[in-house]
Amino acid sequence: MRAFVVPSVFLVGFVVSSAACASSGEAPESLESTGTVTQPVINGTIDTSATNNAVVQLQGDGLCTGTVFKKTASATWILTAAHCVPTSRVYVGPDSSNELARYNVASYVADERYGDGQSQLSLDYDVAVVKVDGNIVEATEIELVGTTDTLAVGTGVTSYGYGKTTGYDVPDNNTRRRSIDRTIATLTATSLSYDQGDGKGICAGDSGGPVVFGTGAARRVVGVHSTVGNVAGQEQCFGQANSIRVSARHDFIDAAVAGTALPQLGACEACIEDASQSTTCRQKRQKCQADTECAALADCLQEGGGEACITQYEKGIGPYLDVFECGCADACATQCAGQTACADVSKCGVAFNRATYNTCIETSCCAEVDAAAADGLGYVCLGAPTTAGCATNAKYQAFDACSKLNCDTKKGSSSGSTSSSGTPEEEEQPEEESPSEEPSTTKRANKDEGGCSVSTTGAQTEGRSPAALLFAICAGMAIRSRRRRA
Repeated sequence: MRAFVVPSVFLVGFVVSSAACASSGEAPESLESTGTVTQPVINGTIDTSATNNAVVQLQGDGLCTGTVFKKTASATWILTAAHCVPTSRVYVGPDSSNELARYNVASYVADERYGDGQSQLSLDYDVAVVKVDGNIVEATEIELVGTTDTLAVGTGVTSYGYGKTTGYDVPDNNTRRRSIDRTIATLTATSLSYDQGDGKGICAGDSGGPVVFGTGAARRVVGVHSTVGNVAGQEQCFGQANSIRVSARHDFIDAAVAGTALPQLGACEACIEDASQSTTCRQKRQKCQADTECAALADCLQEGGGEACITQYEKGIGPYLDVFECGCADACATQCAGQTACADVSKCGVAFNRATYNTCIETSCCAEVDAAAADGLGYVCLGAPTTAGCATNAKYQAFDACSKLNCDTKKGSSSGSTSSSGTPEEEEQPEEESPSEEPSTTKRANKDEGGCSVSTTGAQTEGRSPAALLFAICAGMAIRSRRRRA
């Protein structure tokens, strides 16, 4: 899992709105900060099947969707999103306007690790369990997947919800349950995502609803709708839809049903949640704001500019990414050493794709490469040392001198080979690699189905280049900085 500290000034990539809770009256204002606003199934199919009466509508501060996953004679439990609570009423059936199928909520509990939903880390815990006293006889059940699932990129799934059907900004009094078939485009340990560029998928009001995989007795809830992205120049909710993987949240769900102690954030995760307010991270944020290219990149991405932003403000990428690395790499480096939450954060700002060379850099030139990677031009020079200005860029030259002095013999000639300056060449990956060579896991970022692509200029890293990281942010993996309730 990639942990981001989202600075309060940034809205990153496509503006992301909470998929879940729609205001029962007026449409929410444009999502400059995304909150618990609802999302409907747009261009979906009306679902009247009694088998799916496990999918229910939740009403309270806003409108959301939930799934009945367990019933006993004395209680009914419903899975939804953390940003959907508090909630007070449950409506069962294909049309939520039926007052005869209304039930009062007895209690609810959200995953405490979700907090206020201000960061990418906290959004990974966007789940809650709602309890209704007694057995809701009209409701069916859909079992939850266990602690492991068989999902993969390309897996077909179905989403259900009572959300808006006409787009985020259009008034919509939908009360009907709908479904939409989608294909998983992105999968992490804690989330699954699919693209809605074709104008079909979840939107306001669908938050908390289920992503279902399988058929018949093998049907399982594998995801909980959490957020959805927007694309500049298009109707909102046409970006990437993100859901929390149920398999990753059984520690909370099982404890909520059993009434036992709920899981808490570990020391690393708790530190990351507060890192944006640390002196170090605040200074990095202020540095980006004061940097013309970095500030312009942030503003452009906030407006959903995607590829154009990254190519236009290339020299803003380094300081921009430096803000997002801050929690793991700086403010919480001690607490997060060796922790899963920061496993994808390189030790020195970037990692080179030749392992022996990278180890030498981490040992001998960590401070120098970190400083260069955080610099606008320095970051570009790490991947393209012949760029104009690199010869006089002090931070890049300090890294180059350190590399030549300590690590030249480690550069090697396999994929991810280095130039004479000691930095990775910007060249296409070879079609085949010799079995005797260390394989490069560097990935180049290409155009995403959602319409966002990134330039491949910049430092090549092990497993994920800074450019690819920015690509992930642009694709909606990082979220908005502030949330509001609908």
